[in-house]
Amino acid sequence: MNGWRLLYIFTLATCIPAYSQTDCVEQDIKDVFSKKGKPVEPKVVVIKKPSIILIPVIASSPATGIQLGAAGQGAWYNDSPENTRISQASANVTVTGKGQVLITMKSTIMGKQDKWIWMGDWRYYFYSQSTYGLGTNAPDSASLDYGINVGGVDAESNPGEQPMDFRWLRLHEVGLREVRKNLYVGFGYHLDLYQNIVDKNLDLANNKLTDHYQYSVQRGFDPTKYSISGISVNVVYDSRDNQINPYKGFYVNGQYKLNSSGFGSSRDSEFAWLEVRGYKSLSKEKPRHLIGVWAFANALVGGSAPYLTLPAANYDTRNRSARAYVQGRYRGEELVYAEMEYRFPISPCTGVLGGVLFVNGITTSNREPGAQTRVFDYVKAGYGFGLRIAADKMSRTNIAIDVGFGEHSMGIYFGAAEVF
Repeated sequence: MNGWRLLYIFTLATCIPAYSQTDCVEQDIKDVFSKKGKPVEPKVVVIKKPSIILIPVIASSPATGIQLGAAGQGAWYNDSPENTRISQASANVTVTGKGQVLITMKSTIMGKQDKWIWMGDWRYYFYSQSTYGLGTNAPDSASLDYGINVGGVDAESNPGEQPMDFRWLRLHEVGLREVRKNLYVGFGYHLDLYQNIVDKNLDLANNKLTDHYQYSVQRGFDPTKYSISGISVNVVYDSRDNQINPYKGFYVNGQYKLNSSGFGSSRDSEFAWLEVRGYKSLSKEKPRHLIGVWAFANALVGGSAPYLTLPAANYDTRNRSARAYVQGRYRGEELVYAEMEYRFPISPCTGVLGGVLFVNGITTSNREPGAQTRVFDYVKAGYGFGLRIAADKMSRTNIAIDVGFGEHSMGIYFGAAEVF
């Protein structure tokens, strides 16, 4: 059964509108299994201690073997919800059968009365991942089979991939101050350190070279280790009513990042990032019934950057872009991405269950001599559907399960928050 048939069945099974009830009480999964047998009425409170959602991680892939761990998200208010938006932090710890360790901590913290925003992205990986070359048309010399991934990690090997092992440390932290209502300006520090890089397909003795090795040598990078380290200038406009699961508002994030050898970079480089998100509710009675749009562009605009630091699919802060494709499947000096999602309640009264339908597209460039592939020369599309289970109605946190379909690719994704 192909992806379009699954999508059609999901749409028929879930898009049953029932918005006329006015005496319903919003519930979450905790109310469903409550011993009291009735939902708890929502109250306006200040969440001083985070409301924590935990999800076990159990998976397997050729690159990692068995994966065991836990993913979680916490949400709280640093002041009254009437004048301060909700803060969130998520963490993921996974250990694999091949001795790999994946640790991530990501956060968006709102100061009192929304005067400050602190955004963090910290990671420490003993990792295995494949690359396919640069540009949306890569690889141009291999015929790809239909691939399946779980959470952005390959679930099976593919003849077009170039497997790699590496150790990766990321420390990104940005602080912004409100200068006008919903408008913030600030600075950040960014470090990405790659060590113990192993190209498994590299065989110098027989002149079998990988894309990563050739790119690194041509630009003067040590193909076994490199880093970028620098500061950024950031401008953010954020009118969303909730950072975890917005029903309305806009989010715009612009960033210029300067990496310098003076800060510890292997070479000097400059990156520019522009991101836009928007949300439009389709029902006053059920604001959860909405259309969401997400788009961003990321580009190397100056200097020279190491291969693994170039813009790539599923490498945004939340690792949520390009559903349907494995992480790192498309990479290049420039990347443009866009996605639209239709969100709707399934449960006719409680709102415990919801659904999403989505479509996306990604394009990347390749500046290599003889290639000269530009963005929009090739665009790869994805589409799919998902289920949402209300885990905490106070913070609007949902457990997300998505299935995405793309060109020669299918992905299954789990999370403790919306994709965007």
